[in-house]
Amino acid sequence: MKPDTWHGTELLRHLTGKLYSTNPYADVVAHTLWALVMLRPSTLDPRTADDLKEAATRVLEEATVSPQSQRELEAIIYALRMIHRG
Repeated sequence: MKPDTWHGTELLRHLTGKLYSTNPYADVVAHTLWALVMLRPSTLDPRTADDLKEAATRVLEEATVSPQSQRELEAIIYALRMIHRG
């Protein structure tokens, strides 16, 4: 597979399932999800987008991640709103 054909859909789904506050790697997961959404918004199908929004919102409400991760999760939620506008 050529690098320009990789879309990241499976990785996005996998990481969305790992985004919870008791995961000791929650900050790494949040950052990786943020990078994927910013670089490859096309990886977001409606179901994955809904799951990601729910997970990001829950982690933000629990306030267990670093300030940088909080900003990145907020950016993900904002991007999801913009992507699915219309």
